Amino acid sequence: MNPLKALLAKRDSAGQELEGILRDPETGEERESLSDEQESRSTELLGEIKELDSEIERVSAEVRNQKMIVEARKLVTGGVAADVSVEDEPMVYGPGSPNSFYADFITLDRRTAIDPRYRGAQERMLKWSDQVEREIASATAFGKDAERQLREIYRDSSVEFTHNVMAEVRQRGKLARELKDGVESRAVTTGGGATASAAGGGAASFVTPIFATPYIPYREYGRAFADQCFKAPLPDYGMAIYKPQVTGPAGVAQFTEAGVVTEVDPSAGYAVATLAIFAGEVTLSQVVLDRMAPDYRFDVMCEDQLKRDYDPKFDKYVLAQALANATSQAWTGNGGVFTLTPPSGSLPGSGGFYGQVSKAKAAMRKLIGTVLNPTHLFLDPARYEFIAAWSDAQGRPVVVPDYAGPFNALANSGNGDAGIEGYTGTRFNGLPVFTDANLPTTGGTLNYDQALIGCLAEVEVYEGNAINRVLPQTLATNLETILQRYSYATVLVNYNGAVTSINGSGMSAINYVD
Repeated sequence: MNPLKALLAKRDSAGQELEGILRDPETGEERESLSDEQESRSTELLGEIKELDSEIERVSAEVRNQKMIVEARKLVTGGVAADVSVEDEPMVYGPGSPNSFYADFITLDRRTAIDPRYRGAQERMLKWSDQVEREIASATAFGKDAERQLREIYRDSSVEFTHNVMAEVRQRGKLARELKDGVESRAVTTGGGATASAAGGGAASFVTPIFATPYIPYREYGRAFADQCFKAPLPDYGMAIYKPQVTGPAGVAQFTEAGVVTEVDPSAGYAVATLAIFAGEVTLSQVVLDRMAPDYRFDVMCEDQLKRDYDPKFDKYVLAQALANATSQAWTGNGGVFTLTPPSGSLPGSGGFYGQVSKAKAAMRKLIGTVLNPTHLFLDPARYEFIAAWSDAQGRPVVVPDYAGPFNALANSGNGDAGIEGYTGTRFNGLPVFTDANLPTTGGTLNYDQALIGCLAEVEVYEGNAINRVLPQTLATNLETILQRYSYATVLVNYNGAVTSINGSGMSAINYVD
């Protein structure tokens, strides 16, 4: 149904119900008095009608605006509609957009309404808010992330207030989606193209440079370990999480008639995790925001680089919390040398790194009070590649892609491509193998890497949504602006035995045999 028609139908229905309350259905005259229930309902209906009238006025204005745009385009194109077609509907801000959210935010803060730049920024901000509301109503990936950020902004408000705000946002977004409002990118047939060149040594040196997109980022490792842990929702208040924890069992024993029932009270306490704050900022000159070319937004790049630097820092924090009370399994290897399988002189038998993984798995499954099943094996990327290159006594590799038809493999993978970090596609001794370059080393100056075996469902990561802030006032005397990004997070490990570290001289420096 057309949204305007639907609003009018709701308005008519509410008006008819109100009329039925205020007038006697037999005589058609106004009632002299109303019951408490009728009084309450009539007040409620008047409020609904007022809200509907306001919404009808807004939607009507949108419809008139859409019609005006269509008529204007017809005038521009001489009424030939075939030359104009809707191709895409890009967001006002974001990748590929010539606009900058930060620059517009500062423009609205520092300039007056009479400035044409102010009006342009205001129009873009309003259009952006419509687009964000539409994405939220459509439940897209962008919309879900935007909704989480909105809830973080209103986290200090009551639950009812936040609920009403989000319901209003979704309702407006739904209407915007049905009206298909927003910025439209249109393909216009011109019958040819236009090029500009400086022939014969003309004014080529005065041509504005083109900044190609996307920009070339400073690349950092991500958050492979943190992303494999259990994602727990961060509460909207407080700076510490307390989780009830049973530390000792209740008692049950075989009972003899007329005997005494065994009584053992379980001991309990709290597992505690204190929130940490992650924050970063970049100071920009206003000149950068005002005078940068439209095809390269320096402020957008800064926001992206802040996020790129956050990921490995957060991953290292999660690793540190998981390892704080983890089980340490020291391993000397073959006289301080890494061996994947038992040395030839000790065969047959279980040993080498393969045996260490089995030892850690068995200990985790048999630990009283924990009894966990390991789910992940994490290695440093260099250690994984060293294992992937390992060969048996006949020179046959023991980590072989499936397509090679392995028969002697200790581990195998789908296509042999481990990637930079994360899941390698390989299972080693029954466990899926992941790599993470953020794993801390041990042994001090000896710099041994370590392998982690864990049941990561018991490592709970509470991570709030990142908040981006623009602070033009702080350095206004220098005509500079601060871009900030911050978030709250913590880690709660349910069981100390949930993570086991294989470390020691057995994880010594990697040596490839030439």
